[in-house]
Amino acid sequence: MDALWGALGAGFASNLGVLVLGAIAGMIVILWDWRVALAGVLFLQIGVGIVLVQIHQVPGVLVVGQIVAIVLATAMLALAATSTSATGSLHHAANWPLRLLALLFIVGTWWFIDPGYALPLFSLAETDLVIWCAICGLALVCFSGNPIVGGVAVLLWCTPLYAVAAVLLPGSGLAVMVGIAELLLVLACSYLALVEPAGAIDPAWRVRFPLPRAERRLAVIAQPSPAAITPAVSPNSGVPAGRDELLEKSA
Repeated sequence: MDALWGALGAGFASNLGVLVLGAIAGMIVILWDWRVALAGVLFLQIGVGIVLVQIHQVPGVLVVGQIVAIVLATAMLALAATSTSATGSLHHAANWPLRLLALLFIVGTWWFIDPGYALPLFSLAETDLVIWCAICGLALVCFSGNPIVGGVAVLLWCTPLYAVAAVLLPGSGLAVMVGIAELLLVLACSYLALVEPAGAIDPAWRVRFPLPRAERRLAVIAQPSPAAITPAVSPNSGVPAGRDELLEKSA
């Protein structure tokens, strides 16, 4: 097991490996596909676990438990996404140029005002990676209210929490609690995705410019006419005509 962690850590425990992990977190926001998101967050947490074992000597058994938790979490989100992909979601994200501009603005601002602060026992590159994962998770929630997207954001937020808990508080059991909370929150997101009503349009998410052709056709929804919802009234009795027929049959 130690030889396996050492072979994998040689690729991830470097500045290039950390940069690749950060790029994967950014691509989840830009591409905005649930398949890419789940595969990316799975690869991201496995890479972070390998870095923790290689650099901070975190027990491999603890990292394997976290990997099992992330596999179960991504499997639950994948099952929920496949069940709801045919009907779609009420909440849609902005188009990819807007998401790319938002991430570029964040990177530029970070580059300009970065104080160079590092967490205790973490290098500057590792600190930037965990903060970047949290920012990408926040961007996912800001751009969409889709429960599947919220589940991916939860997994991104759990990445820095797990890293900090495993390194700074190794014997407290907090890392195990992070994995359990991760599973419970993802289970809740999967349930919300399954019970989300289909076929309705939420007018609050209109942030895509221009709207796709199919959505432009759905933008104007015909309101039912009063004649369609007013019951037919009998001219003699002042009650619905259907009730007159029932009274005649009963007589």
